[in-house]
Parts: sequence; structure tokens; C-alpha cells
Amino acid sequence: MLRTTVVSDRRYARHFAGRAHPERPQRIEALIQMAEGLARDHLRFEAPRPASRDQIELCHTADYVSLVQRTADFERYDFDLDTHGCKDSFDTAM
Repeated sequence: MLRTTVVSDRRYARHFAGRAHPERPQRIEALIQMAEGLARDHLRFEAPRPASRDQIELCHTADYVSLVQRTADFERYDFDLDTHGCKDSFDTAM
């Protein structure tokens, strides 16, 4: 039988991209509650482990990772018109 693992943590809700943005805390909470309500024998839940910077840099440039890390000094940071971060976004992403 195939097994499915849901990796989630309520700390994900600390990433706040804005009240009207799809990446908002209420969406994370709703998804976690929905998943926890599933009654499936093959479904299990695990907390995430922190990623190393080297692992993150397999997908993102070192300059980009450094930029995101520097945004932890700001309550809000707009990378572009649709990509926003807050002081907790870097730690949440890691």
C-alpha cells in the first residue's frame, strides 16, 4: 500500500504575505485542519526539519537566499507585486 506523509507545522502561519494574499495564515490553518480531519490508514503527519542553506541553494541562488534572510529585519518586504514577506518569512521557509 502506498503511504502519504503530510509535512506541516502551524508555525507556517507566521509567514504573512498580506490579508488578501493567498499565502495567509488562515489558509494554512484551514489546510492543516482539513488534513488532520482525514481518516486514512495510509496517511501520516510529520513536523518539518530545518533545511540547511546548502539545501536551499539547490533551488535558489545564494544572493536570493541572502536577500530573503535580510528581510527578517523588516515587518514587511515586497520582493515584487505578488511576492511578499515579513520578519518571520525566512525562518518559516528554512
